[in-house]
Amino acid sequence: MRPKHRPGTSGSRRHGKLTFIIRRKLADWLPYLDWILFVLLWLAIILPFLTYFLPREKRVALPRLPEDAISQQWYLDQIQARPAWSITLGSKDVIVAVIDTGVDYTHHDLAPNIWVNTAEIPNDGVDNDHNHYTDDYFGWDFIDNDGDPMPGEAKGAEHGTMVAGIIGAVHDNGGIEGVSGNVRLMTIRVRTGTVELDSFLPCSQGQYGYYLAQGIRYAADNGAKVINLSLTSSLASQQLGHCVQDAVWYAFCKDVVMVAAAGNNNENIVSFPASMIPVIAVGATNKQDQRLSINGNEGSNYGAALDVVAPGVDIWTTTINNQYKRSDGTSLAAPQVAGLAALLLSIEPHLSVTQVKDYIEMYTQKIEGYQYVRGWNEETGWGRIDVYRVLYAASLDSQR
Repeated sequence: MRPKHRPGTSGSRRHGKLTFIIRRKLADWLPYLDWILFVLLWLAIILPFLTYFLPREKRVALPRLPEDAISQQWYLDQIQARPAWSITLGSKDVIVAVIDTGVDYTHHDLAPNIWVNTAEIPNDGVDNDHNHYTDDYFGWDFIDNDGDPMPGEAKGAEHGTMVAGIIGAVHDNGGIEGVSGNVRLMTIRVRTGTVELDSFLPCSQGQYGYYLAQGIRYAADNGAKVINLSLTSSLASQQLGHCVQDAVWYAFCKDVVMVAAAGNNNENIVSFPASMIPVIAVGATNKQDQRLSINGNEGSNYGAALDVVAPGVDIWTTTINNQYKRSDGTSLAAPQVAGLAALLLSIEPHLSVTQVKDYIEMYTQKIEGYQYVRGWNEETGWGRIDVYRVLYAASLDSQR
C-alpha cells in the first residue's frame, strides 16, 4: 500500500534543494571574497587622500562674502542709494553698456541682468539681425572679433566685471547689491586689462582707440541708454583719438548718456574721454567725504571738466569666477553714476542726455570743507551724487 501524501513534504524538499544550491555557490565564491574585502578596505583608506589631491579647478568655486556683506557696501549709504530703492529699483527696459575688459556674464550676481541680443540666434554662424556682427548674442569682443565678450587671462581682466557689479548686481540673492538692481548690462570688450597692451594709439584698425570707438558705436546702435567708460587716457590721446571723439558725439546724437572716470593721476586735469563735453566726468571721494588722494602719485583727477564725485575707495564688488574683491579709484566711482542714470531713466525714459546730466548735477550734496563758487568746486565738481534726491525730484516732476 502506497503511503498517504503528507502536506508540505514536496515543498520542504524544494526548499532544501534551493538552500543546497546557494551553499554550493557561496562555497565557490569564498576564495574571491577575501580579495574583495581586501580591496574594499584599501579603498576606504586611500579614497580620502585621492579626493584631497584632486585638482582644485574640479571643485565648485563658491562665492566668498563677508558675513555682513551689506555693511561692506558702505558707499551705497553715502550716496543715499538704499532709500532711493523705495522709489524704483530700475527697469529692464534700460540697457547700460559696460565698455571695458569684458564681463563674466555667468557670475551669479550678474547673470539675471545680462543683456542678450534676442534678434540673434547664438552660434549659428549667421548675422541674423544684419547689424554686421555675427552671433553677437552676449555682446561683442572687439579684441578677438567674436561674440564672446568674456574677460581674458591678462592681469586686470576682471576690471569690467567689477564695474558691472557696481552698476547692476541683482538684489536679495545673497551677494552684493548694484545701484540699479533691475537693469540690463550690455557687455562690450575693448581692453585686455594690461596697461602695456591697452596704450592709446592712433585710430587705426587693431589699436585700442579703434576698438573703443567701435564699441561706443555698437552700444549706441544696439539699444544702450547709458554707456559706462571706466577707462582713461592722457590729454595727448585726445588729439590721437579723433575716432573716439566722433563716436562719443555719435552716441550723444542718439541720446545715449555717457559716464566716464576722471582718472587716477592726482592731477589738475580730467582724463580723456571724460574731459569731453557730452560725457559726465566722475571723480572719487574717500570714506571721510574728501577727494580721494592715496599718495603723491595716485588720487582722483580734478579740474575744469569735472562734473560730480562718488565714493571710490574700498569698493566691494563682483569679480571673475563668481568671486568678489575690493578696489579703489575713479573707475569704481563712475559706475555708481551710471547706475543712477539708469534708475533715473526708469522713471523718466524720455529724458535727453542733457536733462539726465542736469538732474544728476543739480541734486548733488555739497561736501563740507570745500568752497563752491556758483555751485561748483574744482575738486568735487557739483558735489557728491545723491541718488535719493535725484529720484525723488524726478518722481515729483513726472507726476506734474
